[in-house]
Amino acid sequence: MNTYAALIGHRPLRDTICESQWERLRHGTTAPHGRDKRRAPASVVALLGRAGISVLALAAFATGAQAQIRYKVTDLGSFSPYGSHASAINESGTVVGWSNIDPFYGRAFRYSGGVLLNLGNLVTVSPRSSDGSAAAAINASGLIVGGTSADAVGIEPPQYGFVNGYGFIYTDHMTRILLPGCHPEGSLTGINDAGDYVGAHTCLEYDEVTGLHYAVWHAWIHTSDGDTDMSDACQFLGPASVQPVAVNANRQAAIWAQVGGDQTGFLWTGGIAVNVGLVPRGMNDAGDVVGWGGGPSHAFLYHAGATIDLGTLSSPGAYSDAYDINNHGQIVGSSDGGTRAFIYENGVMRDLNQMIDRASGFTLRFATGINEGGQICGDGRNAAGQYNAFLLTPCRLDITALPAPATVCPSVAATFTVAASGGGTVAYRWQWQPEAGAAWTNLADGVNAYQGQPALDVTGATEPTLSARVLWGLGGNLPFRCVVTNSCGSVTSDPASLTICIGEFNCDGGIDGGDVGAFFGEWEAGNAIADVNADGGIDGADVSSFFEHWEAGC
Repeated sequence: MNTYAALIGHRPLRDTICESQWERLRHGTTAPHGRDKRRAPASVVALLGRAGISVLALAAFATGAQAQIRYKVTDLGSFSPYGSHASAINESGTVVGWSNIDPFYGRAFRYSGGVLLNLGNLVTVSPRSSDGSAAAAINASGLIVGGTSADAVGIEPPQYGFVNGYGFIYTDHMTRILLPGCHPEGSLTGINDAGDYVGAHTCLEYDEVTGLHYAVWHAWIHTSDGDTDMSDACQFLGPASVQPVAVNANRQAAIWAQVGGDQTGFLWTGGIAVNVGLVPRGMNDAGDVVGWGGGPSHAFLYHAGATIDLGTLSSPGAYSDAYDINNHGQIVGSSDGGTRAFIYENGVMRDLNQMIDRASGFTLRFATGINEGGQICGDGRNAAGQYNAFLLTPCRLDITALPAPATVCPSVAATFTVAASGGGTVAYRWQWQPEAGAAWTNLADGVNAYQGQPALDVTGATEPTLSARVLWGLGGNLPFRCVVTNSCGSVTSDPASLTICIGEFNCDGGIDGGDVGAFFGEWEAGNAIADVNADGGIDGADVSSFFEHWEAGC
């Protein structure tokens, strides 16, 4: 739905970046002894012989597996390094808002088809004359409304509207709209699909007590039936400055009101205003209104005469704010002091940052608009550290079945299987962690070496099922995981470990004397598979290690 978020002051706060660090774990190696002087690379020794549970624990800590992507994120860009801000989105996914052209001046934009278009302003006497403009809302046919400022607008426009400026409608150019009543200047703040629009301007009114004139905002709605001042219906709490923030298909308006030192909101319907008990940001066609209120300030929903606290993403004492709601009842906004964008649906508030590909590098801070198709616009910080507008497009990528740990006898390949669902082509890439603390490494079909030593024989490296046979070193647990990718991005499975049952050395299905004979045959031949303790040498220590495993079984 269209919501007048563009002119709501929510300047992004400078982030405090905290980086956690953890040391790489490396186990010492034992120099080979006995009659065989061949030794494997020390890192491979650590990998297969000594890592044990520590490898798995480290892998689980380091990966923090992501099991789902729900949205593809698009950075809308900006006109300058000073960022951009989204205010509303229509049913075709066109986004409007404003972007700074320098540190002090902003211009309205329209984003569609990968193009960020500068909509300009109404006065073009000089590049810095009346240079501020912001788009507030857009309807299904692409009509855009907003305001331009007769003064410098600063980093972003003031809350709700320009004090000195003009409202505009944009089709292929800006057209100035003069609101009726006491003063023609102001801003347009919302539009519905029928082309009805709302806006506000200031009027000077006389205070009989003080004998002074004071400025108040008047709210107007323009329809095919004419223009209506909505302010009088909102005066029952006392003299108020009122500004509309949205209008729906039923010509209802959500109105912000300043009554003395307090802020509240109204739902205006055909000349009757009902106090909704919150400061509104947006609304849907059913007359549901969202915004913020209470103490501490929380995101709220006004529905069927009741005001509902939506809570926060973290503690009850945190701040949250709702910006828009569609006809499906999905609500978007920001929580935790403007640091985490959220979607609220089915009674649950969820962090949108947990629903995008982490590799995008985008931190979603404010979600300011949502359409009926579930596309979301908002503001955030991109990978380069710039605060830009974004577009989220629903997509899907889920890991539906994780690979399970495997235990096999020596010389037998283990299999790991992952299952995923999502739109389009799904690609798979299996990885292993060659040693504790090492980077995860992509596997390839065939023999995979590590530091010059053949270590794994692999098939299915890019398939849902991986087959991996250890070529050297039988001790410990070796972790594998799968990275799954489609057009939404990539998700990574939890790691699964491969354990070799050393006691069943000949792989005949039982642990008996035949395994002892098979082991000594390899040991006498000096074959790498006999280095069961993976210390880099084939010697008496391997005999002791083998019998420990043989007696313990698997």
